Amino acid sequence: MEDKSIYNSQQPQGISENLQNYIDSMVEEIVLESKPFATQKKYLKKFCENGGVDYEAIEKGINELVETMGEMKTSDSKMLIKLALFQAQKACVTEATILNIVKQIGQKEDDSFRAKSNALAEIIQSLQHRFSKNEMNDSTIDFNVNGVEFCMVKVEGGSFWMGAHNQYIKTGWFSKEPDTSIPNFDIEASIWESPVHEVTVGDFYIGKVIVTQALWREVMLSNPSHFKWIDDYFPVESVSYDDIVNEFLPRLNRLTGKNFRLPTEAEWEYAARGGSHSQRYKYAGSSGISSVAWYKDNSGSKPHPIEMKQANELGLYDMSGNVWEWCLDWASIYDCNAQTDPIGPTSGVYRILRGGSWYDKANEIRVSNRGRLLPQDRSMTVGFRLALSK
Repeated sequence: MEDKSIYNSQQPQGISENLQNYIDSMVEEIVLESKPFATQKKYLKKFCENGGVDYEAIEKGINELVETMGEMKTSDSKMLIKLALFQAQKACVTEATILNIVKQIGQKEDDSFRAKSNALAEIIQSLQHRFSKNEMNDSTIDFNVNGVEFCMVKVEGGSFWMGAHNQYIKTGWFSKEPDTSIPNFDIEASIWESPVHEVTVGDFYIGKVIVTQALWREVMLSNPSHFKWIDDYFPVESVSYDDIVNEFLPRLNRLTGKNFRLPTEAEWEYAARGGSHSQRYKYAGSSGISSVAWYKDNSGSKPHPIEMKQANELGLYDMSGNVWEWCLDWASIYDCNAQTDPIGPTSGVYRILRGGSWYDKANEIRVSNRGRLLPQDRSMTVGFRLALSK
């Protein structure tokens, strides 16, 4: 199969050795010595013009790379390292230069950044694997489909209160207070989230992240997403429920020998709330929305790479915001009775969506909020996450 590694340490094709050395040195100076890129642009442009190289493409790539490496100084996200590797390819910066920059910053900064340098070497090595592998331990299963890696996180089963309510009780002629006799009071809750009811779910696995454009492309040999940015790290969107269930999942299951599926709505909410480790947050991982979610007020009207925000109690990313996520169930009102492993009604018109998206306001990002969509419909705000029975 064709090698689809996102990075090649060799000199980029069509770039002279002199230009390559100049770009590498320039990027090191910008990142390590904080020299302004603006003063170097005229020389870079002359180099590119003399060598017949697209200056504008390289300039854009360097700007993106420098911004990402600047963020690495204050963030522990390994995805930033992966993103830098991809951007380095577009900027015509060699792998050796990226390694050197990270190593030098590690020496100048602190132990946390030094650890990132070691993580970078591991990431580069893992990206060069060109065969499928399944690695299983007590808490995760790691998969590699033709070089595209993804992780499934074990969720230990348990019972929880599903849904939310905004009911008050009167405490006087002109006063009232939340009805705390019913769990999960939320002033923003809609009738669609009630009644609050007890649900028990068994053990299962759920995707650590939303399915990426890279995994969809590897399985389906196409990318339907509206936002085709750096497709290895952005969530796939513009996929219907029918696309997933009838096309993607059967192909993925043939490739892996597993039985992947969509999570039930109950599994999704239990995992979003943190499972047995739940801290009863309003959003998945925090009651402060900006730390865990891309939504209307901070997204810039577009989705973002996976794993850029804080994970929830189970180590799951983007369960609030970024893109809505399809669930297995047909949409219906809740049953007030206690249930075990519910899968919803046997038929319906709409399928359930959960999590909210980059386009939505804060109230739609809450862990209890519910959405719905026709199973054949596609939207640039809707993607999905995998589930796997234990």
